[in-house]
Amino acid sequence: MKKRIKNAIIFIILLISSIVIVGDHLGMQTEFYTEKTKNEYYITIYNVVINPAIEKNNNINRIFTAMDMYPTMLASIGAKIEGERLGLGTNLYSGIPTLAEEYGISYLNEELVKNSRFYNEKILGDDYYIMKKNAQKESEVNNEENINNNTNVL
Repeated sequence: MKKRIKNAIIFIILLISSIVIVGDHLGMQTEFYTEKTKNEYYITIYNVVINPAIEKNNNINRIFTAMDMYPTMLASIGAKIEGERLGLGTNLYSGIPTLAEEYGISYLNEELVKNSRFYNEKILGDDYYIMKKNAQKESEVNNEENINNNTNVL
């Protein structure tokens, strides 16, 4: 009897829960994918929202980024999002174009890699200066190794 009650509770929890599975890369075996798939087959990352608490609206075959998953996950549990955007992400259930759909992935990537002094100093703060210092040290080591390698060749 206890097992039945436990199973019933689990079932009820699953009925009222949204489950989100988000992929972040295709896989670790790059050669496997290139060898086993045909050239015309396009491999994508797997993302799924099971049992969302929101009405679906134009959410199939969207062009989106990981940034869009943040507002989409919140919407999937019933959160109301003013303007359907949070940060740089768009709620995929809203039907509003994502930044990737509006501007294209290439342009979006170009903009995202640009340096932001405000972000570096105000958001990253001390971490930025530590990263910058470490990158400078690494660059100096690489330059020294290149000089040594070129000297040895002569």
